[in-house]
Amino acid sequence: MPHGGPGLSAHPLDGLVTEFLPGYRVVLYQQRGLPPSTARAPSDVGQQVQDVGSVLDALGWQTAVVLGVSWGGPLVLHTVAAIPDRLRAAVVVDPLGGVGDGGAAEFEAAMNKGAPLEEPGPCAGGRPSRDGRRG
Repeated sequence: MPHGGPGLSAHPLDGLVTEFLPGYRVVLYQQRGLPPSTARAPSDVGQQVQDVGSVLDALGWQTAVVLGVSWGGPLVLHTVAAIPDRLRAAVVVDPLGGVGDGGAAEFEAAMNKGAPLEEPGPCAGGRPSRDGRRG
């Protein structure tokens, strides 16, 4: 279960872990660079993906369901792309963007102007869009 960050502890996910017990064996590992991890640089995405594989190896697990929260979300997506044979499933919760800054600069600019990011289009599932039409 990759946590958010980088730079944030895995401990905020402790409550989420209890939601998966007793139905699953759950492992929450601390990403490199944060205590108690003793691993340091490099800390790029490629290395973080290798770390996911290394955690699975250390556990003796050939495959796993992997869940990533916040920054852990893009990490899981990169892991799916790099080592798909090691994952039975991937769950991504409240992720940042998987590329670049995830649109943070655009989001901040829009928030500072009080403007919407883009005009909403029709909604899926027949829900009304902003102009009242059904999608």
